[in-house]
Amino acid sequence: MAKVAAKSTAKVEVIGKLKASKFEGKPQYRPVLFVLPDGSQQWESFDDGAEELAWLKKGQSYEVIVKDDGKLTLIQPANADQVIARYAAPDAVPPTAPAAPIIGGHVMTDGLKRQVVGYVGEMAPLYAYCYQQAQAQLAPHSAPEAAVQGAASSLFISAQRRFNLA
Repeated sequence: MAKVAAKSTAKVEVIGKLKASKFEGKPQYRPVLFVLPDGSQQWESFDDGAEELAWLKKGQSYEVIVKDDGKLTLIQPANADQVIARYAAPDAVPPTAPAAPIIGGHVMTDGLKRQVVGYVGEMAPLYAYCYQQAQAQLAPHSAPEAAVQGAASSLFISAQRRFNLA
């Protein structure tokens, strides 16, 4: 019997934490939960540094092909290259120089740069909201700016932990 595939849309519900593969020699991966128009959910895994991770955003819908086994294949949005270019950090070293290691011994590859930029872009609105809430509660009491910033940071970290956003 021939494989049947259907074009549809899927909304990104969750972009999970980076996880170690249980298979030796396989790269780390990031699980992503998609919700289809019928309400069904499908987890898909993307290797660390996968191009899709640079343009996938929580809450956004994307065109997908749903295979007969339920697995999804993402159709890259027409503006994906523009999104990546807009958020990509400029290279700090010439391409011929070795990449500098970062925390945890990870090498700052282009894919990792895109992930960092994407993550910061996702988290900035949350921090801004935490700051607004801290300011609304503390400013009327003449709290110093450092106290507002500290409260905003605490709220931000607590929200990340509570909702598994880190």
